[in-house]
Amino acid sequence: MFRSLASVPRIIAGVEDPPPSPKITVLPDGPEVHYAHLMKAPVRREFNEGRYTTLVPLHKSHAKSLFKHVGGEENAQLWKYLFQHPYLEFEDFEEDVAKWSTSTDPLYFTVMSGPASDLSAEPVGFMTFMSIVPEHKRIEIGSICFSKKLQRTRQATETFYLLMKEAFDEGYERIEWKANHLNGPSLAAAERLGIMLINFLMSAMVLAGVGQAQNSTFQNPIITGFNPDPSCIFVPEFNNTFFCATSSFLAFPGLPIHASRDLVHWKHVSNAFSRADQLPGLAFLPKATSGIYAPTLRFHQGTFYLLCTLVNQQLPRTNDSRWDNFVLTATDPYSSDAWSDPVHFSFPGFDPSPFWDDDGKTYVSGAHTAAYYPGIMHAPLDLETGEIGDIIMPWNGTGGRSPEAPHIWKRDGFYYLLLAEGGTRENHMVTMARSRNLTGPYDPAPGNPLLTSANDTSSYFQAVGHADLFQDAKGQWWSVALAVRAGGTYGQDPGAYFGNLPMGRETVLTPVTWEEGEFPVFTPVTGDVSGWPLPPEAIPDEGEGQLSDADDAITFPPGSKLPIHFVHWRLPKARNYAVSPPGHWNTLALKSSVLNLTAFDADFALGRGQTFVGRRMAHSLFRFRVDVDWAKSLTKEEMEVGASIIQDQAQHFDLGIVMLKPSGSEDLRPHLRFRGISETPYRAMENPPNEIFPLPEGWNGQKISLQIEAVNSTHFAFSAGLASQGDVSEMRVFGHCKGTELVPYYSG
Repeated sequence: MFRSLASVPRIIAGVEDPPPSPKITVLPDGPEVHYAHLMKAPVRREFNEGRYTTLVPLHKSHAKSLFKHVGGEENAQLWKYLFQHPYLEFEDFEEDVAKWSTSTDPLYFTVMSGPASDLSAEPVGFMTFMSIVPEHKRIEIGSICFSKKLQRTRQATETFYLLMKEAFDEGYERIEWKANHLNGPSLAAAERLGIMLINFLMSAMVLAGVGQAQNSTFQNPIITGFNPDPSCIFVPEFNNTFFCATSSFLAFPGLPIHASRDLVHWKHVSNAFSRADQLPGLAFLPKATSGIYAPTLRFHQGTFYLLCTLVNQQLPRTNDSRWDNFVLTATDPYSSDAWSDPVHFSFPGFDPSPFWDDDGKTYVSGAHTAAYYPGIMHAPLDLETGEIGDIIMPWNGTGGRSPEAPHIWKRDGFYYLLLAEGGTRENHMVTMARSRNLTGPYDPAPGNPLLTSANDTSSYFQAVGHADLFQDAKGQWWSVALAVRAGGTYGQDPGAYFGNLPMGRETVLTPVTWEEGEFPVFTPVTGDVSGWPLPPEAIPDEGEGQLSDADDAITFPPGSKLPIHFVHWRLPKARNYAVSPPGHWNTLALKSSVLNLTAFDADFALGRGQTFVGRRMAHSLFRFRVDVDWAKSLTKEEMEVGASIIQDQAQHFDLGIVMLKPSGSEDLRPHLRFRGISETPYRAMENPPNEIFPLPEGWNGQKISLQIEAVNSTHFAFSAGLASQGDVSEMRVFGHCKGTELVPYYSG
C-alpha cells in the first residue's frame, strides 16, 4: 500500500493575533427625539430633469439602447463591482431589465444622455435607490452602471445631484453609497462629490462590490508543491472553469493541467505530456535544470493551445538546438490522451507565449537566451505548421537580470507586455510595459516592479514572479505567479542556496485591479488573501485526477493505472512497472533498474532509466508510508528497494532495504541503509550520511513499512517497521535530513 497523509493542514503565513478590543466609553443618554411623521419609500417615477441629463424610471423599452452601451464582451469590465454578471447576450439582458423595471427596492432609474428637450437623448446607464429604510431616514444609491460614454462627464456628476436632491426632498437624512476599496474611480468620484468616506469591517457583508455575503478570502499556495511557472486562463465555454498549466522539468508525465471553478479547489485533470513518443528526447537530457520549461496555456476559438520548450542545458547557449519549442493542442482538457503530438517551431529561446491580434494573425513572444542576448523576442507564428516569421526584439525589460516569461494583452488601445525579471530566486519580480504598436516601442510602467518579494526578506513567500493574468466571469482580474515558502531563511541566505524550501516553487494567486487606460495594480502575495469575491465553491467532476493537495491511500486495485499525479524521473521503462499483476493483486510490482537515484548525469547513463515512482510533496507537514514485499525480489548484492525524498539526482535522501555482505562474510543478507546526497554547483554537503543497519530480528522475509515524515517544517525523519503491525508508534527511526539539504535551484 502506498500512503501519503498530511498530518496537519499546510502552514499559512500572515495570520496574526487580532488587535485588542478598544476601550468602550458609555455616554449619557441624549435628549428624547420625537418624529413628526413616518417616512415613506420614494415612489416618484416621473421625469427628473437636469441641465445636462435626465433620470427616468427604467422601462423594458430601454433595454436595446442600454445593451448597446453596457452589454457585450467589450463592456464586461463595467459590471466588475455590481450585483449582476456581465451580459454577453441581449436576450438575457432584456429579460432582466423587464424584471428590474417593476422592482421597488432597488428602485431603478435610467440615465439619459441629455435633457428632456434633447430629442436625440438615449439611455446610456442606470442607477438605483436601494436598501430603503424610511423609519431610519436612510437610503442608499447603488447598482450604478455608467457606460463608457457617460463615465467622467458632467452628466454623470449631475445624476448624483438629481438623486440626492430627490432623497433629501423626501425627508431622508442619511444617503449611503458603498464602494469597493479597490474601485479607484468610484472613490475619486465620492471625494469629488464631498461624500464622507467611512471604512467598515463587517462579517455579514463583504465590501467587495457584491453587496451580499460571499467568500472573498483564500489561502496560498493554490496549487501546492513543485508547480512552478503557472499559466492560467478562464474559459466560460467550459462551464466557467479556470485552467492552469505548470512546468515539470524532468518529471514524467509532465505539464500537469489543473482545473477549478472557485479559484480555491484545484483538481489535477490531465497531463498534456503523457506519452513518451510526444517528446522522446526527455530520456536523454542531462542536468536537473534541463527538461520542460514554462508553458503558456491559452484558449482560442474552441481549442486549447499549450506552448512550451524542451531545454537541453548541456548544449551551448549559442546553439539554437538547445531550445526545442513546440505547440500542443486539445479540445478536451480533461483527458491526457486528448493532447496532441507536438508541432515544433524554430525559436532561439524559451518561454513561448501566443497572442492573437485583432487582424486574426498569431504571434509568439519568448525570452532570448539570457546570458547570450537578454531580451524579449517576438515573431509571427503559424500554430498549425510551426512556420515562423522574422523575429524582432520589442523590449529588453527594465534592466533586471534574465528578462523572460513574456505575455501580451491588448486593451484600451495599448499592447501590454508582462515580463519576469531578476532571476528566479531572491530578486524575482514582475514588470510591464505598453505600446500603441505590437512591435513597440514599449514604455515601462512607472510603478515597476508591479509584483515582487525582493524588498521583504521576512515574508513567508519569497521569489515571487513569473506571473500570468486572467479575468473571471465578472471581469475581475487575477494573477498567478510562482513562489517558494522560504520564510526568513532568504534573509539569512541571500543566494537561497541554503534556504529551507523543500516544497519547491508553487503556484500562488493574488487579486489585481486593472482600470481602463492604466497599468494593473497587483496585491502583494500573502498566505491569507482577501480581495475580489470568489465564485461559489465547486469542484469539477470532469478529469482524471484529484485535488492538488489531496491525501493518498492507494491500494492499486486490479485494472487500475498509476494515478496521473504520480511521476517518474525522465521517461520510464514501461516493462519495469505493473499495477496489480496476476498473483499479486493490489500491489505495484517494480523491476529493478541498473541505475539508482544517485547515478548522476553521466552521458553513459542517459536513456537507461531508473525504476522510480513518486508524487509531489503537497504539504509542509506530512507522513508518507509504503509497504514493501521484498523478500523474493532482492537476490543480488546491492539490489535495493526503498523510499526517498528527492529534489533531484544530486539532492535526495533514501531509506532502503538492501542486500549486502557483512564484513568477513560471503553470504548476502538484508540490511537497512540510510544515505543521502546534497550537492549543487554552489555548495556540497559535508559528511553525507551512509549508515547501514542489520535487519532487526524477526523482520527477515516479512513485509516492511518504510516511512518518511516531516516532523516539523524543517526536518524529516526516516523510519521502518513491520507492515503487519500497522502502528506508527512501532516504527523505528533510522535517519534524519533537513529541508535546507533539498533546495531547488530552478528545477522544481
